[in-house]
Amino acid sequence: MENARSTLMATSKTLRFLYRQGLSIQGHEDVSSNFIQLLELRKEDMPNLREWMGRSSYKWLAELFETYSEEYSSDAASKCAGYLGTTQHFRTFFFLNLYCHVMSPVEEVNVKIQCPHIGVTEVESKLSYLIYILEEKHGGSEQFWQKCLEEKPTHVEEPQLSRRRRIP
Repeated sequence: MENARSTLMATSKTLRFLYRQGLSIQGHEDVSSNFIQLLELRKEDMPNLREWMGRSSYKWLAELFETYSEEYSSDAASKCAGYLGTTQHFRTFFFLNLYCHVMSPVEEVNVKIQCPHIGVTEVESKLSYLIYILEEKHGGSEQFWQKCLEEKPTHVEEPQLSRRRRIP
């Protein structure tokens, strides 16, 4: 818990620094964002932060909600407690993974076609590639399901089939 607290404080201080300097938090891509770049710099001196940044995002998210809901008494803390309960459902885990699975290539192409010096031919090429990737992902739904089952964190409940209602 102490590790989570120090990590939460480090991320909070990083956000405050960006705010005070008038810098944006995000960049064109997540890895190039000011926030992530500052955390990458700070993790060299903070082993707890280094460990935290190496975790899977879903587990990290649940731990962040848990820490925040226990450390603070505010409306945001109570919302975090509610979100924490939601992260324990397989349905939430599955849909977040599905969203990332589908939206990652969309976001990648979106960033590339916003370049001011890109030509129409390049845009068409990138959009054709995106369509190809999405069609390929659509065909691999069974592999995606198996991957979700294998990567499911231990705190997430097992998937359950919904009950069918009998017609009277």
